[in-house]
Amino acid sequence: MVRATHDGADHVTAHLNIDEPPGPPMTASAQCGVLLDQRCVPALGLTTLRVGFGRPLARGESTVVAYTVDLGPLRHRTTHHERALPLHVRHYFLHVVFHPEALPASVYGYYREHDGAPRSDIRTLPLSGSGTAHILPADAAAGVHGIFWKWPDTSA
Repeated sequence: MVRATHDGADHVTAHLNIDEPPGPPMTASAQCGVLLDQRCVPALGLTTLRVGFGRPLARGESTVVAYTVDLGPLRHRTTHHERALPLHVRHYFLHVVFHPEALPASVYGYYREHDGAPRSDIRTLPLSGSGTAHILPADAAAGVHGIFWKWPDTSA
């Protein structure tokens, strides 16, 4: 859910940080809203999406935005996913879906004040029966909110 802070708001921009640049083909799709633009900066592990609302909103009006990013095959197992929020928001929902044949051993939510800052507010997250984990911080401060996981030790 997003709420317009001014008349004429017509899109939201999502900045997604990943720990390894994805191999092709990385795809994004919008389930609620229209994917207007997708840009990748592989050297920074950053992808930016612009998701349109379909029409300009009036100040105070809300709408639902939902999108999915599929990283495709990676050279190494990824260990986290995070989203930078430029402003304080009342609620933020981050949801990670694991392949049923590649479930992590443990999953954690966290917060960072800015890119480069250490993780804080680290908390264990349950893995759902369908292989997903999420965070839903209320009064989400500006900064970086994320989920990281540890893979099972397969050396035994």
